[in-house]
Amino acid sequence: MPETEISEALRTFNTHVNRVEVLTYKELLDNAHRALGTQKSAGTGPSVPALWPDVR
Repeated sequence: MPETEISEALRTFNTHVNRVEVLTYKELLDNAHRALGTQKSAGTGPSVPALWPDVR
């Protein structure tokens, strides 16, 4: 299913619920990257700062 169809369905659903917003995992990660001011590196996944560098 194309991402645009999923986004449109979630937007429609979100207009019918109160105080609840349904996100896809991709939207959640994109929001987190924007909030942290980070960018994804091409092909290497997210470049999120390591909060606990010794935890793997």
